[in-house]
Amino acid sequence: MVRLEERMNEDEWATRLLSPERRSWQDPDRIVSEVGFGCDSIVADLGCGPGFFTIPIARKVCKKGHVYAIDSNSVMLEYLKDQLVKNRIPARCVSIINRELTDTQLRKNTLDFAFISNVLHDLNDRQAFFEEVKRITKKGGLVVNIDWKKEETDFGPPVSIRLDKEEVLNETNKNGLQFVREIDCGSMFYGLVFVKL
Repeated sequence: MVRLEERMNEDEWATRLLSPERRSWQDPDRIVSEVGFGCDSIVADLGCGPGFFTIPIARKVCKKGHVYAIDSNSVMLEYLKDQLVKNRIPARCVSIINRELTDTQLRKNTLDFAFISNVLHDLNDRQAFFEEVKRITKKGGLVVNIDWKKEETDFGPPVSIRLDKEEVLNETNKNGLQFVREIDCGSMFYGLVFVKL
């Protein structure tokens, strides 16, 4: 059960994550377009939060594809449910899963795309996370990671916990993910696309 003061903090955080201000420095529609999802893509939004990226991904793939929106925070997923209704995304297009990212319970080789945004720097066990990403992504499937640059900004997580792009490239390479290309995610972020070998 979520205590009242925790719930108030979660509500405030979810509202900030969905705010127009955030859209001014991280445009989800443009980023999703740059990734290149197909209308039939099977995608997991890992650490989806209240759906900042889930909604534009669903719009791209909803015709024939599917989105698994996975997060361990049940309050964020309540906001996501509201966002799906507000944005008229059909329920059949998105499966909401309240699980830890290291144990999604998706079937092996399910995904065409594993999408990770502003999450990797917060994970305690990135090795276990990458093992899960590899397990659920098809051979030849793409893994997209967006995260904060390791430099001072007016907001965002402390620089001390941010991951340098080279650090992520080294970790992914060790975990059987080959770097493919970069995508433009705004001045404060880097976007890296990998393929599962």
